[in-house]
Amino acid sequence: WERQRQLEGRTYNLILEDSDSDGILDGYEDADGDGLANLDEMNGVYEGDDVGVTDPLDEDSDDDTLWDGDEVDPWDITRDEVDNAYDYTSDPNLKDSDGDLLSDLEEVTVSNDTYGSRTDPTAEDSDNDGLSDNDEILCRLYTINGKFCSHPLDSDSDNDGLLDGEEYNTYGTNPIDNDSDDDNLPDG
Repeated sequence: WERQRQLEGRTYNLILEDSDSDGILDGYEDADGDGLANLDEMNGVYEGDDVGVTDPLDEDSDDDTLWDGDEVDPWDITRDEVDNAYDYTSDPNLKDSDGDLLSDLEEVTVSNDTYGSRTDPTAEDSDNDGLSDNDEILCRLYTINGKFCSHPLDSDSDNDGLLDGEEYNTYGTNPIDNDSDDDNLPDG
């Protein structure tokens, strides 16, 4: 830690606890400006919660454009340029916290799906409908006239009483068409 600070030309002193004499102990300073104290990053703890060890000299340990502090505490820390409107947390060490093949950045910013969705980067299926956020945001399953896909934040996109995942995976019906067989009766 100290050697890295020296290599980067940062003020430090192996003997003093406050290398730059600013009245803040080195461990409580925020060397990378990400909103997390150096010791919190090195110990992987923020306000008593285990958040994983991050690099105290790199504001974005996982290089996903979301700064570490903004991923850990988006309610109180807003240091990066990203508009995380729903204040979703995410893992500052993983570009894709939930493993759904959408990066944390893609999930917390407005997507280019039909609905301009923002999904939870810690939930593979934000609406718990049985279809992944990835499938719904990237319209991998159903489209009508190439424009629409099931809504990643609405578990029953066509309001027919069946979850989108049930329609696609179980019944073979279209989750964005409430009368898939055009018999004038809703699928559900």
